[in-house]
Amino acid sequence: MAVGSNCPQNIMKKIVLLIDSLTQGGAQRQIVGLASFLKERGYSVIVLTYHDIPFYAPFLDEHRVEHRIVPNANSPLKRIWNVRKALKQVQPDVVISYLDVPNMVACMAKMMGVKAKLIVSERNTTQHVTRNVRLKFFLYRWADHVVPNSMSQTKFIEKNFPSLSRKVTTISNFVDVQSFSPAEYHTYSNTLRVIGVGRIEPQKNILRFIESVASARNQGLDVSIDWFGRKSKDFGTYMEALVKNGLENLFCFHEPVNNLVEKYREADLFCLPSLYEGYPNVLCEAMACGLPVMCSNVCDNATIMRDGVNGFLFNPTDSTEITNVLMKFGKMSNEDMKKMATSSRQIAELRFCDDFFIDNYITLIE
Repeated sequence: MAVGSNCPQNIMKKIVLLIDSLTQGGAQRQIVGLASFLKERGYSVIVLTYHDIPFYAPFLDEHRVEHRIVPNANSPLKRIWNVRKALKQVQPDVVISYLDVPNMVACMAKMMGVKAKLIVSERNTTQHVTRNVRLKFFLYRWADHVVPNSMSQTKFIEKNFPSLSRKVTTISNFVDVQSFSPAEYHTYSNTLRVIGVGRIEPQKNILRFIESVASARNQGLDVSIDWFGRKSKDFGTYMEALVKNGLENLFCFHEPVNNLVEKYREADLFCLPSLYEGYPNVLCEAMACGLPVMCSNVCDNATIMRDGVNGFLFNPTDSTEITNVLMKFGKMSNEDMKKMATSSRQIAELRFCDDFFIDNYITLIE
């Protein structure tokens, strides 16, 4: 990416990006991307984590971004104290934190004397105002800026915590549309090959999706599902559902992979059946790879894709509606599938610009 007009002048500011770990996840993918962009723009950048899970460490190494791990941070009190200590040692001009716990830790570190501009980033859409949610947003009074990645979360904050409204700036996720790109050639077969990506947990609505796939198969749809994501403690429940519905040979769960682009390119269709989302990286990536999409009509999804143009929306609580969308794709001609694939790529090229993403962060930094 070319150096833009917002490149820091004269003084190279020191920036710490704080997150729990470098495990595979949407927030992690975005923060390491932000680190590389800031480094490219001339900032001094350190990524700070307190769990040693190095999935994205090679990416930071490739872009010459320093990564430090805070030691002895397993317990909440030690985590707060040792993150504060690490920040005091670095003495950054700006701290940018991602995810709820790191956000709260960063706020408490600032309460305890860390002198830096603090930008906290909201990576999901909050569904209920619980005690923990109230505590988090109470601590945000020590933040200088609050950055939701979706309009849904922005509206939630403005409605439920209006005192923070003046601090809120919405910055949507970026996608590297050069790396996430369509296959040069794509061949369709009689089997509709569907890919899903995300943590295997209740938010992703996988149990209802399994029921819908079983119903579509019983109506004659030749379909296969490959789902890539980290397993939750309830993973056995999902396996039982597959066996119960006779899908153990058609619906496959996979561990996270480094070559997700290739997995997108091998599929015919992307599905995101979640009950709620923030601004889902995986939906944007799938579109950039030229996949037609089917996704739940929740949060910002309807503003990311175009219903009827590059895919279809559905009610995530209605198994029949999900089944009907699967059947609609199953009956679609190859030419119509290709038209939707082309539309997905065109939307991605217009919408998911990394320059917009980094320029907005630099505006807050400066």
